[in-house]
Amino acid sequence: MSSHHIVRDAQEPALIIADELISFEIIGQLLEWSPVVVVLEHCLPKVLSWGIKIDIVICSHAHYETVVDICQHQQPIQIFSLDTNYEEDLVHFAIAKLIARSHNAISIVWELFNPQRFMKYIDDTELITYQNDRKGYFVKQGVFKKWITANTQFYLSEDEHIREVENLERLEQAHYQVKQTGLVSFKTEKLIFIKESF
Repeated sequence: MSSHHIVRDAQEPALIIADELISFEIIGQLLEWSPVVVVLEHCLPKVLSWGIKIDIVICSHAHYETVVDICQHQQPIQIFSLDTNYEEDLVHFAIAKLIARSHNAISIVWELFNPQRFMKYIDDTELITYQNDRKGYFVKQGVFKKWITANTQFYLSEDEHIREVENLERLEQAHYQVKQTGLVSFKTEKLIFIKESF
């Protein structure tokens, strides 16, 4: 996949790949709109094997030279190094960098995503996470409405703040299933993080 003649801007969700434990089919769907692609250093071998264009790599100081070497064919590319190799620090840095570039939505492929540690960004950008077979996102206080296919599962970070549920069957604590294809809605009394199966 060549980067030639592709204009990347802040209108489409940027993509942070923080682990490769996801099918390339899903990655392929996220790449359809030519997003800015940010990769954490430990994912580089796998992501490079996919043959996609990488725009930014976030790595530790200790591995900077190695990253520069293996990314030579990816020019133009930006490589940022930090005095840490802790994944969460690298992800925070990547998000802050993308927000500074006015990205109003960021997709994050990362199994270890902990929503409590990323709530501070919700006023600056929309975060969408991909973890195995679930897509996650923050829902602000108020009414949530979305067109969903039947049998899709919803997993909520908290259940006690949910009111006025429509087209959802409660399976167990904080776990719902869409009854029929169509509009799903509920009211939440506070900010929550939800995941939906895909």
